[in-house]
Amino acid sequence: MNHDKNKHDCKNILKKIKKEYYPHLIIIVKDINDKALVEDIAPWIDSYMVINNKPTYFVCTNFTCKEPTNDMKTALTFLNE
Repeated sequence: MNHDKNKHDCKNILKKIKKEYYPHLIIIVKDINDKALVEDIAPWIDSYMVINNKPTYFVCTNFTCKEPTNDMKTALTFLNE
């Protein structure tokens, strides 16, 4: 998930995601103001950007990602597929 910590409440977003149990889920949160923090351990997310100035969800499985979305419901649907 990409977000701007100065504009978005990441904790509430993560609470919504964690309501369901996803045994193989790994969440990487990238703050656009501190990219280096995450990019050192996950360099492939360098190209993942915030879209429409909203938190953006990238749901990936087996090295293939769904279309990025700003919609939490859509991201959760992707997780349940």
